[in-house]
Amino acid sequence: MTRTILATVAVLAAFAIVAPAPAAAETANAAEAANGAPDVGLREIRGLVAHTTSVSGYTYVQVETDEGLLWAAGPRTEVKVGDRVRLSHAAPMAGFYSSSLERRFDQIYFAASMRVEDAGTSGPASAPHCTPAPASTTPLERARGGHRVAELVDRRNELAGERVRMRGRVVKVNSSVLGRNWIHVEDGSQGSNGVTNLTVTSLHAADVGCIVVLDGTLVIDADFGYGYRYPLLIEDATLEFE
Repeated sequence: MTRTILATVAVLAAFAIVAPAPAAAETANAAEAANGAPDVGLREIRGLVAHTTSVSGYTYVQVETDEGLLWAAGPRTEVKVGDRVRLSHAAPMAGFYSSSLERRFDQIYFAASMRVEDAGTSGPASAPHCTPAPASTTPLERARGGHRVAELVDRRNELAGERVRMRGRVVKVNSSVLGRNWIHVEDGSQGSNGVTNLTVTSLHAADVGCIVVLDGTLVIDADFGYGYRYPLLIEDATLEFE
């Protein structure tokens, strides 16, 4: 997915950084971030809701589509069984474990927006939300099965290309840049080189101060062109809010 984005980055050069406010979405949301994104496996899902549950700012739905039943999740949305929904810019993920639901999905799609088609609403659903925590230097508890910033920094070569999981506090967000939200997180730990926060890309939005558990691919020496170079990056992350 990363390499495909690099191949089409010129089309996205028009996006401008909005800082610091996903803080964000500060006025943007995950749907806005995805609207200009290249087609890198993203899809639209439409169908009838067979099952739904909402947790941590997200709504999970099992959707009855022409291809059969599938699971998807998007920004928290008022939806009930039997509703016809449309999920836009949905990216697949295999083997995703939701700590909120305490279950693993063989495959699930994470969408930038979700809406009930017959509800007469227009535009994307609102971004996931949380209750921002006050600024603090208190170290956060490690996510179950996850890493800390210090470990990811110091073991960057060993973990490059692998999916990693961590709990972090959002300290800055640049929204809708190169088709993604760029979220900076820290957890109170520090790498041997003094690095205390990591940059995360995601279709999903978060506010500064949110505590999130994120799951994404660790990439080293990422160069998106146009001055966007990162020695260490967690890419295409899903977020669970606490």
